[in-house]
Amino acid sequence: MTNSIRLTTILPTNNTLEGTLFTACPITNLIAINTNTNTSTTSTTTAPQPGTYHILPIPKIASFQLLSLPNNPTPNTTNNTTAPDFTTATPPLTPLDLRALSTRATNAIARLKTLDSKRGRGVGREGQEIFDALGRTLPTRWSEQSIVVLDAVVIKPPYRVEDCSVGGGGGQQGALGRVRKVVSVSICLGCLSARGEAMPEVLLLSASFIW
Repeated sequence: MTNSIRLTTILPTNNTLEGTLFTACPITNLIAINTNTNTSTTSTTTAPQPGTYHILPIPKIASFQLLSLPNNPTPNTTNNTTAPDFTTATPPLTPLDLRALSTRATNAIARLKTLDSKRGRGVGREGQEIFDALGRTLPTRWSEQSIVVLDAVVIKPPYRVEDCSVGGGGGQQGALGRVRKVVSVSICLGCLSARGEAMPEVLLLSASFIW
């Protein structure tokens, strides 16, 4: 047996409804009851039951009478009162996978931190565009307002080709040359975009070769 109630609405309708309490929402201030007396109230299935449902504003209820309660209420051991049994709720409530939710939250935070680490602080649009162009193919990070590529090449503001430098060592000269090419192409693309001009084919080939 489930929660059965009888309620009467206020004028001008002044209707009396009797049925099973489906839900009561304190947020919307509404209740819903199923007045279909043919609906089985003894079935143990959690599948939604068919019925005739009425949704009523609580202020429109003049009076109500509680006709019956569930046969097997779940005891609340903390204060010896009864608590709702959500295992037989209709529609059925699916348990949350807390481990999956925690993993999704951790991954989302990691992605946001990665994106944030690629955003320069106090850097203009040109510097950020050069950083993004280098980061497509090379390990790139910010060191304050300087761009560090391959942990070897440093590009200081205002991020021109001549602002690229290495700490020393012949093995880093190859990396320096590649970084300068990317910076050069990125600066040219930025200038063309600012003027609204089309990209020359030779520059397009250079960009595709580098990236």
